[in-house]
This record gives sequence, C-alpha cells and structure tokens, in this order.
Amino acid sequence: MLARFNLRRRWRAWRGAVIGGLVTVLTIIAVVQALAVHDLGLFELDGNATDESSVAGDDWATLYGGGGNKVAFTGITVDKPPDATYFTQGSKDTEDIPKWRYSATKGGIPDKDEITNAYAAAYIVPSGPKAGHLIIYFGMDRFATDGNANVGFWFFQNPVGLNPDGTFSGTHQVGDFLILSTFTQGGTVPTIQVYEWVGSGGSDGALNLKFSGTNADCTTVGSGDDACATVNSSPTTAPWAYTPKSGPPGIFPAGGFFEGGIDVTAIFGQNICVTRFLAETRSSQSLTATLHDFAGPTPFNVCASITGHKYHDRNGNGQEDTGEPALSGWTIFLDANNNGALDQGERSGTTDSGGNVTFANLTPGTYRVCEVPQSGWITSDPGDGTNCKSVTLGLAGTVTVKFGNFQNATKSGRKFNDLNANGTQDAGEAGLSGWEIHLFGTDGRGNSVHQHATTDSTGAYSFTVPPGTYTVCETLQPGWTQTFPTTGADCSAHGGGKGYSITLTSGQQDTDNHFGNRQLFKKIVIVCNQDTNTLVESQVTLGATTKTTISAVPSSLSGKGVSAQDLCAAFPTNLSDNGTFGDLPAGTYTESDKIPK
Repeated sequence: MLARFNLRRRWRAWRGAVIGGLVTVLTIIAVVQALAVHDLGLFELDGNATDESSVAGDDWATLYGGGGNKVAFTGITVDKPPDATYFTQGSKDTEDIPKWRYSATKGGIPDKDEITNAYAAAYIVPSGPKAGHLIIYFGMDRFATDGNANVGFWFFQNPVGLNPDGTFSGTHQVGDFLILSTFTQGGTVPTIQVYEWVGSGGSDGALNLKFSGTNADCTTVGSGDDACATVNSSPTTAPWAYTPKSGPPGIFPAGGFFEGGIDVTAIFGQNICVTRFLAETRSSQSLTATLHDFAGPTPFNVCASITGHKYHDRNGNGQEDTGEPALSGWTIFLDANNNGALDQGERSGTTDSGGNVTFANLTPGTYRVCEVPQSGWITSDPGDGTNCKSVTLGLAGTVTVKFGNFQNATKSGRKFNDLNANGTQDAGEAGLSGWEIHLFGTDGRGNSVHQHATTDSTGAYSFTVPPGTYTVCETLQPGWTQTFPTTGADCSAHGGGKGYSITLTSGQQDTDNHFGNRQLFKKIVIVCNQDTNTLVESQVTLGATTKTTISAVPSSLSGKGVSAQDLCAAFPTNLSDNGTFGDLPAGTYTESDKIPK
C-alpha cells in the first residue's frame, strides 16, 4: 500500500536571492488526500495537478498553461521510460556531484522508482508577516505505483549538467539543500528532514541537519509548519502527456502524483540563489541510499540578475530618451570593494549592440555597479560625479542599471573687419583679434553655463560645452558697429547687436558663427572757407577718441580719396559755420562722393 506524501507548503515571503541547491528526498508510500497549504494562497497543495476554483492559488496546470504568479518555473521536465538518465551504482547524496555517474542502462531499478515527469516553481510571498519569503513547490509523477518509493528534489546554486562520458558537470556549493521525507505504510508523513550541504563537519559529514519535523502530512500538520507534502489518494487528471504502467493514459493512478512545498526563508534564515533543479528516486530513506532514476538537471533560475545598460545621452539630460542610441563596447563591472575601479576578480562584461551586459545568479543584497570611463566621454547618468550606482536585489527578477554618457559639443566662428560692410569676409578683410565673445545658456541638466573667449590673431574663437541650449554674443568695442549677423538672437543685454542661438547635441560641431564689424569715424567737425572751399581749421576724430587739429585733409582721409573740396562742399555754410557729421562708415571716398551729413 502506498503512503500519501503531502508536503504542506508553508509560504514565507522572500525578497533576496534564491535558495541554493535543494534536494528533497521523500518516500511515496500511500495515497492520501491533502489540503492546500495554510492561508498563504499562493499554490494548491491538494493532491492533484489541476486548478480548483474553491482553493486559492495556482496549480501545476496553471503554470503548464503559461499562467500563474510564479517568479520561476522549470516547465515539465520529461523523463518517461525508456530514458537515458539513470544513476549508476555508487552515486549517493552524501557525495559531491563530480562523483555521481549516470547511464542509459536501467539495470535493476524497479518500475515504481521510474520518474515520468518532474517540475518545480518558486514564489515570493507578497505581503503579510511572511512577506519576502521564498517558497519553493516541487513535484513529480512516476511510472508505476506498486510499492513504496523514496523521491528527492535537488535545487543547486551552481550550474549542474551532464557530460557525454556519463559524469556530471558542476560541484556542490555550501548552501545546497537536501530534504528527506518519510512516508510510511499507513499513508501518513511522520517526519521531514532538511539538510544543508556543508562539504564537511556537518551533523552527517557533508550534510548538516537544518530542520526536522514530525507529523508532516499536510492534512494534519499544524499552522506553524515550514514544510509538508502530499500524494494523490485517487486517480486524477494529468494536464500534460502521461502514460502509467497500468491504467488509462492521461490519468495519474492513486499514489502516482506527488507534490510538496517548503519555506526556504523560514528554515535557513535567508534566501539562497538557486539555478538548477533535479528530481531523483532513492533506494531507501537513508542518507547513504543508492540513487536510482533522475530527471534533469533543469534550469531553474530563482536568482536575481543585474543588467547594465549603456546609452548615448545625446541631449545630456541624464536620462534615456526615445531615439537615443545604445553604446556597445563599454565595460560594466560589479564593484565588490566599492573603490570605483575594476579590480582583479571582480565580475565584469562588455555591452553588446543593444548596450546591455547581464550579471546573473546573484543572491539578495546590495551591489555597486560601475562603468569604466572612456576618453572623450562624460558621464551624465549618474549625475553625481561618479561612474557607479548602488542597487538592492531581492529574490529573482532582473534590475536594470542605466549609464548615460555624452561628448562635449563645440561652437566656433570668426571675427572680421568688414571694410565694405557687406556682411561677408572678403579677400583682404582681416580677422580681428582681442575681441570678447561670450556664450551663455543652460546645459541638458538645466545647469547655468556662461563662458568667455577672446578672438585670436586670425579672429577665430571656439567654445567647448556640454549639450544644451545656448546664445553666443560679441562685446562691441567703441568706434565699431556690427555688420553681421543682421538677424538672430537679441544681444542688447549682452554686449550689443545680434548673435546666435542653438541647441547643441552630444559631439556636435557648430561652425561659421561669424561676427562682422566696421570701424567708425565717430565725428568730424569742419570749419571751411566757403569762398575757396578750403579748410580753415578742423578737428577730426577717427575711430577712437583722439582729436587732431588740422588745416588740411588728414592722410587718413586723403588716402581714401577724400579731398578738402569734398568736405567743404558738403557744407553750404559761412566761414565761421561748423559742419558736424555723424558716424561715417569706413570706406573709400572719391571727389564725387558726398560724405553724408
């Protein structure tokens, strides 16, 4: 007669990384009907795989159909006979994984120990006194039900796999779990024992007893249980493909379906990272029992992960906006010693074409994620002057940490002497050195920017600034007027004239922001002999403020073709009259030209 195994699923919320390798070894002996675990309402431990509307929580059929609120699910690991994965003689739970062996030969393993399917799911309690606890549910169905059977479930922290030569890859890590449960002939579950793999020095050598419970049948266990199990007490529907040794396909015969649950957080005091799942059958309840059939190892990533994401912050605002491209080829690392530098032994990776690099299999805790700076780039995200961010991981899930960078933009132009005042630097019109140009505005993060530059010997100037919105103006000098630009930003409050406004993006080079100026004759005061059109005495101010008393046309004017007759003819005044001209543009004057009054 088969014992019912009902592992009462007590859920305890989990919020950190997942449980390490966990082996649940249980004995199927009888068929018993079990109730759902407690009041958590996460999963149905009711002795069948189908969802019951009267019982709160998911069931295996829910997960198999793609639904449910799990954080991880192995799927249905198929191992129906004939299969190619049987433990060979000498493989034991007390030995490290490299000593395990397997083959396609079943040998003397009885049909009652033949696994057909195995499965596991992980949940986090969302609220209540057990909020954050990691709860793991596990199950299997078997080929025959003609005797007692001990079953087990491993949950490993390290990746574990099968090598072609009949050996296993991977090793145990301290914190892997083994759960033993005894199902006696009467169909009850008198005890459940949970062992931690410690390698040596444990209560049983490599294994250390962490939990031992009596009356562990989910039907009778009290409200304070941390583990329970159950077996179907009558034929039930199989949601997936299943054919027993005896009976109709698609139906689990009584004693053919097993499920259980364990509150990992409650038993171990923390959440431990799980990456692989393996179900097994054993020859007896002893820790040193010979291992028989197994299903897996199957990926079961209950661990958390961090994805570093690198983007080109083209507008420099410290956040990733639509259309901003990813940056590949950047190194992201987990800064274990918090010194901000990539040191030997620290986990690192290079961003791919999508700007991403992922660090998997992380236990709960706080991690410092950093980027390695590259020459010519400035970090905008984070915006605290570092290249690092700290994140806190719970159990399962992926946290994305973004890093944004930009390159400085440049804005440049020339200052020239526009002799003919046409707004263009023509041949022979030299650059003007020593003129002040200033840029002001805000960068992408809203910070105020105000820079000054002085034109060089060629009249050139340049600003190097972060992405942002800026205005560029010149500071006019006495005796000069602006000829270019004639439209643009109003610079009346910033040196006079017109200027340039632009929004610069990362790495942009905005050139040809030129300023043209012509020199002025500020004032000419002339006294002429109207009868002879000759100068009697005049004062001339050219460009600056120096005044010269003259009785003839100064060379600075005559050299431009301005004669005394030109000057005097412009003033129909008497000998004692003064003619006053306003600002005169620099240029060449001929005798026919009349200097405007």
